[in-house]
Amino acid sequence: MLKENLELKKELRFKDGKFRIAMFSDLHGGKKYDKRMKRDFDAMVSHLKPDLVLFSGDMFDIRANLKTEEEVRTFLTDITEILETNNIPWADAFGNHESEGAFENERLLPIFMSYPNCLMKKNSDTERGHSNYMLPVRNTSG
Repeated sequence: MLKENLELKKELRFKDGKFRIAMFSDLHGGKKYDKRMKRDFDAMVSHLKPDLVLFSGDMFDIRANLKTEEEVRTFLTDITEILETNNIPWADAFGNHESEGAFENERLLPIFMSYPNCLMKKNSDTERGHSNYMLPVRNTSG
């Protein structure tokens, strides 16, 4: 189990003794959301130049009215465009609202994981939840 926890599809590593994390929470987006959120998110990511972006849940909720995988992907693709374009790793820890819509977290996880820079992963069957995982960050020398 330790080995699977240490493996990521993209390595996270300190550079010159630094590793910058930007964390965002409670976007509550969906099919219709205030586009200023994306503008401001993109501006913060551009300014901070993080090595990793973490979302701490509630990217969308029942008001988002996301009923299909395509609708989930449309929102995620829009929000994470700057991360995917700039090859910035990102991950989410599902909050209490994601599963309020048409998708349970176990159905959302593979959608999130399909993005090249998303580091979320399925945990072992012995762990609770669908977004409990470790993201090891290696030191400069590995």
